Amino acid sequence: MGRPRHSDCTHPTLSLHRHFHRWKDEPPEKSEATSRPCKILATRFNAWYAKEGDPLLNALAIRRKAEREALCVSWPETAIIHAKTVSQLYVGSSVGRLFDIGLTLHPIYGVPYIPASGIRGAVQHWAGEAGYEGVTDWFGSEREQSPVWIGDAFPLPGFKVREGILTKHHASYYEGAEPGPPADWEVPAPVAFLTVKAGAEFEFVVGARPPEGERPGASLTDVEQLVAETLAFAGLGAKTRKGYGLFEIVSR
Repeated sequence: MGRPRHSDCTHPTLSLHRHFHRWKDEPPEKSEATSRPCKILATRFNAWYAKEGDPLLNALAIRRKAEREALCVSWPETAIIHAKTVSQLYVGSSVGRLFDIGLTLHPIYGVPYIPASGIRGAVQHWAGEAGYEGVTDWFGSEREQSPVWIGDAFPLPGFKVREGILTKHHASYYEGAEPGPPADWEVPAPVAFLTVKAGAEFEFVVGARPPEGERPGASLTDVEQLVAETLAFAGLGAKTRKGYGLFEIVSR
């Protein structure tokens, strides 16, 4: 059986993590990816996401609905938060370090998503920064189960990915390659990566369990508020200090 050609692969996750390295072996005249790989990847991905009736994306919508219904059975209080990105979203900066291109794509459905662990970590960090007392107990410990449930966040149809660029103006200085101070004659080094374009709407699902006896609990209203503040003020993903990963709440 012959190995499939990377040019025939349209699934975003496979294109990025299994076939992208093979673009490097192509002659420059046969592959634009040698000069603008992120731009080519973004074009391919958006064309795949725009297909109506795609079996994988339809399966994702059905599974998400089933997950929400199952959550209502296991958790007494649940809520759905819809939030739209107001800046680029960069999740997965440590993925694909070999080529400096990373984006967290679901291994099966191929869409960019925000893992629950990252959301929980951001919410817990924001709670500490904002001075909320007792909130750290919501996230459980080695002995107690957390009274708060936060799931993976997935984008709704209509989102797009794009090429993001940050430029290192004094790379040699910051990397310690040259002992002298930064200078104007250094050559800027642009770094490209994949991001989710601003305007993408994500669905966040949260659950809360009220206190039972000595068992710690959480109010669903407080959990919703804390997640909403994290999305609006702290952001999710990488490069949040540069304005990436900020959201505005659409509905809750």
